[in-house]
Amino acid sequence: MTIVSLVSTILVVVASILATVCAALLAPIIYNLYALPTHFAEHTSSHPASPYTAPRYDLSPNEINAFRRDGLLVLRDVMPANLVEKLVVAGDDLMDIPVRHCEMTKFTTPPIFHGYERYCGRASLVHDYLRDVALTSPLTHVAAQLIGVGKDEPLRSLADVFMAGIDLPRRWHSDYLAFQKASKTRDGVGCRDGL
Repeated sequence: MTIVSLVSTILVVVASILATVCAALLAPIIYNLYALPTHFAEHTSSHPASPYTAPRYDLSPNEINAFRRDGLLVLRDVMPANLVEKLVVAGDDLMDIPVRHCEMTKFTTPPIFHGYERYCGRASLVHDYLRDVALTSPLTHVAAQLIGVGKDEPLRSLADVFMAGIDLPRRWHSDYLAFQKASKTRDGVGCRDGL
């Protein structure tokens, strides 16, 4: 065997290995882009008319002070029952049905989050029910009061609260959403990660 044929054989083997590695890395991306649905077609709803302002839920000064003192505030009966049910359905859908946007999140976010069973950045873009909860629940108004923003201007979504151009107080952090199956309790729905 000559040097030329040896080098040629080595190059063929290296090229074959590289092609196999590239195919293994690209196969999930190609599958996600072309084989998965883009949204949850079974559970859809209309978008609220624009301009839209979320409903208010006025906290008392005692509740705000309790949150600042304890770092926790339990609010009962804030979410309407129909939105609680939508939250349960959306959480179950996100756990059970892979969709393009959520599956591609693995490739666009830090690897530290890859340990979650199911994980989806900005899931309200692909599930109408999550969008409904984010837009039509009083959670936006509650968060704005606890952070101390939006007194003079209505905030239309939780994203508005976190993008209000202020330094967030301690204990506040806007993060990626990871999902697990919803667990129903006697008080409503238990969620590991909030909206």
